[in-house]
Formats: sequence, structure tokens, C-alpha cells
Amino acid sequence: MFNLDLSDEKKAIFFAGLRQFFYLTAVVFFVLGINLIASFYKNQTFEEQGIIENIQLILLVCSSLIFLLNAIIKNDKREIFILLASFGVFASIRECDMFFDTNLPIISWKFAWIFPLSAFIYAIKNFSKTKNQIFDFIASPAFNMMVAVVIVVIPIAQCIGHRSLVQNVLGQSNVGQIKEFFEECVEAVGYFVLLLSSIESFWIFPKNK
Repeated sequence: MFNLDLSDEKKAIFFAGLRQFFYLTAVVFFVLGINLIASFYKNQTFEEQGIIENIQLILLVCSSLIFLLNAIIKNDKREIFILLASFGVFASIRECDMFFDTNLPIISWKFAWIFPLSAFIYAIKNFSKTKNQIFDFIASPAFNMMVAVVIVVIPIAQCIGHRSLVQNVLGQSNVGQIKEFFEECVEAVGYFVLLLSSIESFWIFPKNK
């Protein structure tokens, strides 16, 4: 009835689509997990250095480690994976801004810029390799997932969760809590998709022979 005799190219497309379905399912369960956490932590769920912020940090660190692992075992893509890992390191340090504001008051978390800048310089120095790696990565599903991360974390979490917008719509009552709830919840989902993107990149780019 159904002819499933697929070419290698169509098999690759089929399994890529299947993985995206599993990633979508994983995101749904992740959000349900946040809901479950909130049932225990109540109004402390999205506090600074609270449970969700710690989960965000774990997601960013794990993503960076997977990208670094990619850079080590797939050296034909080393430059692009080091660059991607550096962004994860930057974001993880940025998430600890309160800690660094207290313990490193002048520089604070801003030293984190060292990592993406160093990775960018390294990529430029090896631009003949980086150029091809960029095109390969853009053509991959992992890139589309990364774009989704940027959309979720910046225009949605930061802009829609901006204090003035929340205040204009909902008034003065509990603006800070509402802002934290929206931003931190959406950022957590974005960082989870980033982790899935790092896993996808590990899956689709073969190890060097």
C-alpha cells in the first residue's frame, strides 16, 4: 500500500524531520516541567539566582560543552563550533550578573566579552576554513534552530518582556514580577532550544575519519 523504498537523500530528509518532531515534543515537556517546578517554588520560581535561573545556566553550560566537543572531534568545523561555544559561555556568564556585580564590582560580567571576541579573531585568522564552515552550518537544521533561539531570547523575551510595555498594558501592579516571569520563562525555553541545536549539530556533522 505504501512504498517506503526511499533514496538516501529522502531518508536523510525524513529523519531530519523526525528529529525536529522529537525536539518539539521535548520543548513541550520542558515547559510542562517548568509548570511542575512552579507548583513547588510558587513566587520564588523566577527569582534571581533561583531554580529557573540555575536551570538556564546548566542549559547554557551544557550547550557550550557540546559545541566544544564538536570542535575537538570534528576539526574540519573547529572554527565555527568554537565561535558557537563562545556565545554560550558569554550568555552563561551574563546570567550570573548578580554574582559578578557583587564579587567583581567594577568589571562585573563584562569580562565575558573576551570569549566571543577571541573566538571571532580566531575565526577571522582562519577565514578560508571558516567561510566554508559558515555555509555548511547555515544549510543545516541546527542553524534554523539557532535562529529560533535568537528570536525567542531577544525580540520575544527582551522586547515583549520590556518593563515599559508590561507597565503600559497591565499598569503598575506587580510589574517587576510579571516582567521576571515572562522574561525568565521564555529565556529558559530559548536556552533549551539552544541545547537541542547543539545536539542536532553533533548529530548531523560526521566525525572526521
